[in-house]
Amino acid sequence: LLILATTAFYFFFTKIFGKENFSFTRITQAITRATGDEKHWSQRLKTKAKIMTSFYQIVSRLPNTLAVKYPDVYRSFTTAISSFFNFNAIGLVSVGCFLPSSLYSFYGSFMVTTLTPLGISLIVLLVTIRQRSNLDPVAASKLTASRFGLFYGLTYLIFASTTTTAFTTYLCTTYGDDTTRYLIADRSIDCDSEFHRGFMVISALMILIYPVGITSLYSYELWKNREAIQDSEGRDKNQKIQHIVFLWRDYRPD
Repeated sequence: LLILATTAFYFFFTKIFGKENFSFTRITQAITRATGDEKHWSQRLKTKAKIMTSFYQIVSRLPNTLAVKYPDVYRSFTTAISSFFNFNAIGLVSVGCFLPSSLYSFYGSFMVTTLTPLGISLIVLLVTIRQRSNLDPVAASKLTASRFGLFYGLTYLIFASTTTTAFTTYLCTTYGDDTTRYLIADRSIDCDSEFHRGFMVISALMILIYPVGITSLYSYELWKNREAIQDSEGRDKNQKIQHIVFLWRDYRPD
């Protein structure tokens, strides 16, 4: 349904407004105009949206990561907001349609949650490389900066969901007199099974990519460009740091 709705939207939009008005370039140009004005309403809305998204991403993951019995009303609330704020593809698409029944569990959710951002990033990279080949150096540099901005925005949105999913692989517990360790997120999974032990290796790789990799990337970019970011008068016009504007726009040098 999501794919059909997206296809229908694209078809009617291009029929009414023309294909030339529906492109990455025009979208990124609109974003650039909005982000260049600190007083623009989108700036204030974006800051509030970032705070709200981070808060609900963390809150909605608590029942699945902590061995605590929460009230039913709280669990219902977190379940309702989890798919939206954590951008959980499992909650939007039935993975049972394309995954074997043996993987239609925590493992299926894990793979879709962690691999989807990598797939999106790869597609954006390939599209950008193709478009850069037809542009002059200045335009190509601006295009690359805008796509990096989209990439950093994506990493921010999926950081909480991918991180908690990766670490959840190691959260196991026992019940009563049964010495078998079961996964808290899916009690049908034996944590000591050979399959799960192998899956822990994949989870360790995802921990290096997401919680370690994303925070290291942010730290590197902010440290490398610290002098330009602290220049309150010239940073808004400095094209060298516009690709990381998502990281510093909400903070003042002082």
